[in-house]
Amino acid sequence: SYLAMMIISHLFFAVIVGVIFNNLEDNYTGIQDRIGMLFMCSTNICMSHANFALNRFRGGKLLYIREQRVGAYSPFLYFITNLVADIPIIALSIMLQCIIVYFATGLHNSGGAFFYFYAVLICCSMASFGLGALVGAAIENDYIATATVPMLQGPMLMCGGLL
Repeated sequence: SYLAMMIISHLFFAVIVGVIFNNLEDNYTGIQDRIGMLFMCSTNICMSHANFALNRFRGGKLLYIREQRVGAYSPFLYFITNLVADIPIIALSIMLQCIIVYFATGLHNSGGAFFYFYAVLICCSMASFGLGALVGAAIENDYIATATVPMLQGPMLMCGGLL
């Protein structure tokens, strides 16, 4: 299932990041490494969850069109229910990644700081989920839709101040 693949990919990524950035130091190089690690984590979450939303929306689009023709629900309600149904999956996969990355890299040892890190990644994920759903709704062709998401996220990454 897609849930298992998302969790496995997040765990794999977390282990790789944990190995690369293990026990960051408190000097100039360590600060630069922290910025790179945070950028890698946010980019991975944004890309994976935008594609998750894109594929999820594309799979249910025919059912949605059929049910909207009979007046079952509005587009807003469909998006919100999909989002609410996917929040536990997204939150679990991000939590597992955060636990491994946060403590393996030696970030600030505080519960508040950890949950702030987690909340920022959840917000990035929700924004990317919306972008993926938008592209899935707007573009009919699967190949073009899949290629459009990174093209839209690329300028956002460059304007984020980390590239």
